[in-house]
Amino acid sequence: MAGVFRFSNAVSDIDKIIDTYKKIYAHFIPVSESGDYFDHSQAAEFLAMNGLASSLGAIGATALSRSTREDKSRDPLYNQHKSYSEMFRMLGWYEPGSMQTNFKLSEYGSYIADTEDKNVLKNLLAMNVLHIVSPNPLTNVKGGNTLRPFPMILKLMLKLDCIITRDEIIAGVLCCQDDTKENVVDETAEMLRMCRRKGLKAIEDTILQIRQRHNLGSSATLQNYTRFPIAVLKWTGWADGTNMRGVYGNRSIKVLKLTDGGKMVASKVSTIRDVRYEDIEDYSSEIQGAFVALSNLTKLANAGFDIGEYADCLPTLRRLCSPILNDFGISNDNFLFFGYQEVPRELLHTADNVLESI
Repeated sequence: MAGVFRFSNAVSDIDKIIDTYKKIYAHFIPVSESGDYFDHSQAAEFLAMNGLASSLGAIGATALSRSTREDKSRDPLYNQHKSYSEMFRMLGWYEPGSMQTNFKLSEYGSYIADTEDKNVLKNLLAMNVLHIVSPNPLTNVKGGNTLRPFPMILKLMLKLDCIITRDEIIAGVLCCQDDTKENVVDETAEMLRMCRRKGLKAIEDTILQIRQRHNLGSSATLQNYTRFPIAVLKWTGWADGTNMRGVYGNRSIKVLKLTDGGKMVASKVSTIRDVRYEDIEDYSSEIQGAFVALSNLTKLANAGFDIGEYADCLPTLRRLCSPILNDFGISNDNFLFFGYQEVPRELLHTADNVLESI
């Protein structure tokens, strides 16, 4: 049985996450371009020496001396980069290396690193979070859920009077076993509506049962998994945080409320097809490669990039991957799937070869 989908708790400041990645990219891109990998220890040292991470109240060389442990599980700086790396792999900004503890900067990462336009960066990050998925061949998302968490949050909010609470994200989304099951959004929404009708104790009891079922001693552990998604919903402008009465009785509680922009995104993800890597594995490598290339180019174009001469390749790519488009009823380029973020590196190479052959 699947557990709780876990977002790493590196930092909940989205601007800091992006800025930190840009600096890591500038420093380590020569390593990646040479075909080598960098590891947690090297990245942790870079973070410390550049004031991007601290240990026991110190930065720089002092932080390194205070942080370094023979037992890496107790090394604060090492673990800070470990949290960052989990997020960066989930977003497609890191590629897995030769082992669990080393990495390579991804081709897609250059779009994040080289983009200074804040609106385009916001579009890129928004696109990235919508395509966070488990399972994912690029990273081992803890929990074992079959889930796209952000579309699930947005779909639920539409059905729950456009509002959701932190505990409802935990109970309804992070604990969702399989979001591809028929009627799962409707059934989850009804479960949460029932909690609202019964009152605050009902959702509190639900959270307690989750903690007991998964041997999580503290409620803070579960709450930490929501820091990143809540920060993203606010940063993208999809939701505003506010206090509201009448959700769980007359007590004022914190909720996230969809903005008009958030409603548009939620409506879109509720109607377009969601394709997962497992869905396309049985097609030929050329068909898969064409679909991956199509997804990468169209998503980048939608985010605000000029894809130049590659735009001329789109009709041929659509023809080459038409078996997938037809089987999933995709008649335009609106679908949930982003190859840069969701497929093994070998398939990205296949996609490049398909493009070169056009």
